[in-house]
Amino acid sequence: MISPDDQSLADFIEAWEDELAKAKKRVFDPDEDEDAVGPLFEPFAGLPDVKALAKAQYSPDTAPANRTSIAFIAEFGCKRILFAGDSHSDVLERRIAPLAAKEGGRLKLDLLKVAHHGSKANTSPKFFSMIDCQRFAFSTDGSREHGHPNLETVARILVNDPGRPKHLYFNYERPNSSMWKSSLLTGKWSYTAHFPMDEKDNGTLIIDL
Repeated sequence: MISPDDQSLADFIEAWEDELAKAKKRVFDPDEDEDAVGPLFEPFAGLPDVKALAKAQYSPDTAPANRTSIAFIAEFGCKRILFAGDSHSDVLERRIAPLAAKEGGRLKLDLLKVAHHGSKANTSPKFFSMIDCQRFAFSTDGSREHGHPNLETVARILVNDPGRPKHLYFNYERPNSSMWKSSLLTGKWSYTAHFPMDEKDNGTLIIDL
């Protein structure tokens, strides 16, 4: 288990009753109601400007409930997956640092289930620099007004180890995910975007490691 840590749980005690009172409303990043796209698109074909998005200032998630989210590493048959939950990036970074140090500075992962549906506030550029990973899974149906997965998160993945082939897995085709199918982007940034084979399979995706 790599999240939550003891301090995060202790800090959450005072907010626990308030969070229980809001149990019918899921807690999301408080500052993600702004335009998820904004001006960060290349003029040609209206595609995301990956470099500009990756350079956008990182503002971390401040939701106390998300800070106590469970994240863990699962290993089986020589394969390793990090399920990041809704965790805060600084918690993940601190907890994987000693593991990464044992592997030359970067933690080898066969798959990262990206934190908080791909929120730009939950996975920092520093975190991506600490892992050695080529497969990234995003789990969200995009039904809430938060623009998940955020374009900035995908861009941070693509600029890390540029040119190294990567695989992006989306369990739904929504505006913020389907745009990554563009052959102009996949060719330029050396990745493959994967989606459910059939519309009726939305929400379900088989990932072969």
